[in-house]
Amino acid sequence: SLTGSQAVFLADWLRRHQPPRVLSLLTRTNLLCCAALWDQPGHLVVSERNDPRLQVQPFPWPWLRGWLWTRANCITANTAGVLEGLQRCDASRSASMRLLPNPLLIASPPKLTTQVLPFSGDQYFLAVCRLVSQKGIDLLLRAYAELSSDIRDAWPLVIAGDGPERKLLEEMVSVLGLEAQVHFLGFVSNPQALYSKTAVFVLPSRFEGMPNALLEAMGAGMAVLVSDASPGPLEVVVDQDTGLVFRSGDVDALAYEMDCASRDSVMRAKLGNQAKMLMASHRWDVLGSTWKDILKLC
Repeated sequence: SLTGSQAVFLADWLRRHQPPRVLSLLTRTNLLCCAALWDQPGHLVVSERNDPRLQVQPFPWPWLRGWLWTRANCITANTAGVLEGLQRCDASRSASMRLLPNPLLIASPPKLTTQVLPFSGDQYFLAVCRLVSQKGIDLLLRAYAELSSDIRDAWPLVIAGDGPERKLLEEMVSVLGLEAQVHFLGFVSNPQALYSKTAVFVLPSRFEGMPNALLEAMGAGMAVLVSDASPGPLEVVVDQDTGLVFRSGDVDALAYEMDCASRDSVMRAKLGNQAKMLMASHRWDVLGSTWKDILKLC
């Protein structure tokens, strides 16, 4: 809430330090920053990462948004689809809304070790996300269970990330009898170590903005598989070109694409190479000037 301990701490910190510019990410944090800086100086940029038409916030957040956003100097979206959603929700602020794509810092990934993965081998399905309903990991588990035992033995499922649904998902793994093949890594400080060209990245989300993990996986040359739930990922993942796309919520379709990807190394290499080439346009040396302009750094 706007009066909770985190909000009070944030307001106090900003009042004491008075930073000349603030970049805030995610809806509730954005609103907290707007409130905290309401009567304070400083250039405030808020970044919305999900389409407000799909992301439902409980009362009073939707009611507060239109009012508190008036404090922001610039409202940004990381995809064209999210930007359109913001403009439809608050047409009066359209002039101060800008597209600000996620930058990609491409570096050589750390070497995979058994400290990162609990098994040997370089072929696996990978999901990197917060464990919440939005990310659709329950759908992924159900689809993985539909694969043949031979494929599951050859292609473990690795889930990196933590969140409130982890216990339920672990129980689901047990019910499905997948304990030997599904590995929950919890929070991973260097997820780049998991982005292997021989693995397949899976994003089964129920809705999305533009997750950095997806861009990082594509930048590392991974074959990626995403749902068509939101326009953001589809701005970079073109089916059969820079990745594979399945119908959102369709477990059978997801299982089919996972099966195809596991069997076709030539296709995986092609998709990964195409994805890596596309991600060149998301590098910091390309997008940096846009970020600096919006943040008034130049």
